[in-house]
Amino acid sequence: MDGVQAKVIERFPECADLVQRRLFPLRERYRKRARLYRLWYRGTGALVILLSVSLPLVANSAPFDYQILILSAISLAIAGITGLRSFFQWDQMWQLLRTAELVLRGLLLKWELDLSRFAHQRDDDSARGRAFARTEKLLEDLRDITKTEIETISGATNWPEI
Repeated sequence: MDGVQAKVIERFPECADLVQRRLFPLRERYRKRARLYRLWYRGTGALVILLSVSLPLVANSAPFDYQILILSAISLAIAGITGLRSFFQWDQMWQLLRTAELVLRGLLLKWELDLSRFAHQRDDDSARGRAFARTEKLLEDLRDITKTEIETISGATNWPEI
């Protein structure tokens, strides 16, 4: 298991298995989606800059065939890309997913620390009870993070105004 101490796995295999099946895939999903949103955000930002810089160059050059068509196409591309960025809010989604991933990492570290402490207790029944309660709390936190993500996404998406 990635990052979970051997003593925790040995003493509380059910808890470690639950965390591996629930937290790790969620964290990986956030990481992958954040990379994708970062790529869209930065890529479209660079494209808008390049297209914007090319507008005066094309407009002020000597007249040539299709100059008006090219200017219109560049302008439409800038407006379209800007509208898509505004609607999909790739920058905010990137930030939201990276924050969620970092919170998950912190929750995992806290869980590992607590279960490590429980693993060194002599009373097996008490340690197991605490480990299960702590794992249940971690799973509740995961549900809360996912719920917050969904609420943030649905609340942040606005229909474009014309």
